[in-house]
Amino acid sequence: MRQRSLLLAVFFVAVLAGCAKKDDPAPDPDDFAARIAGTYQVSKLTLNTQVLTLPQQGLSASLKLTKKGTLMNEVIYLLTFNNNGATESGTGEFQLFDSGADVDIYEDGIKRGIWSNNTINLSILTDDGLKLVIVAKK
Repeated sequence: MRQRSLLLAVFFVAVLAGCAKKDDPAPDPDDFAARIAGTYQVSKLTLNTQVLTLPQQGLSASLKLTKKGTLMNEVIYLLTFNNNGATESGTGEFQLFDSGADVDIYEDGIKRGIWSNNTINLSILTDDGLKLVIVAKK
């Protein structure tokens, strides 16, 4: 009887140890895409010389960055503007480069901005030739 109790105790310890939560692996510090991926709310928008603090009544914008497949230095962006229920959006790709604790953001070989402490600062030329400066926070 005693051996049976001992065997049961060993069995339950083994089962419980097998169910223990495994630690998630530490994120790769070189995976810039994983570091900055997410949805950001645009807090400041400058179009040429007009500066807007967002959100305002009926006006908001967001920037969503999604890791491009398994690439550690590229993201796909979706920039969405909401103006009184009318939504416009644009997409594209950014390339990411190490800048110490920050991440430099490039598009087509041109530096467009920087990510630092969950805040993105971008300067983009639109298809219409307008200069768009964005500050967005996660």
